[in-house]
Amino acid sequence: MNARQGECLCGSTQGQLVVSALIRGAVPGTQYRLTGGVCDPRTPADLVWAQGTADPTGIAYLSGATRTLPKGDPYFLTLDPWRPAGADPRLIPGLEGDFVLGQAEPFVGNVNRVDVGGGECVIGP
Repeated sequence: MNARQGECLCGSTQGQLVVSALIRGAVPGTQYRLTGGVCDPRTPADLVWAQGTADPTGIAYLSGATRTLPKGDPYFLTLDPWRPAGADPRLIPGLEGDFVLGQAEPFVGNVNRVDVGGGECVIGP
């Protein structure tokens, strides 16, 4: 159900998604964000899907707003900041896939958005 409008999205080409995450081993006091967007390179790529600040024990709870998205469109999320000592800055943890249908896959790499068949994410160094 769409809580704001009270209408069912059943059988719709749209779906609703709320992103939340838990990070352990984070830098205390650091604000973390899951940023990303649709894989089509003609759209903005820096939407904040969820965010939160690490507590003194290094645990960060990230949460975001409810989004209504087209079903079947490919999306991606990456963790920001991601700069641990000695880590390759191109190897960013994240997710890529059809989020509304529950088919996202984890990755460690970077996202290159290419315009092939309406937009695709290519994961690579």
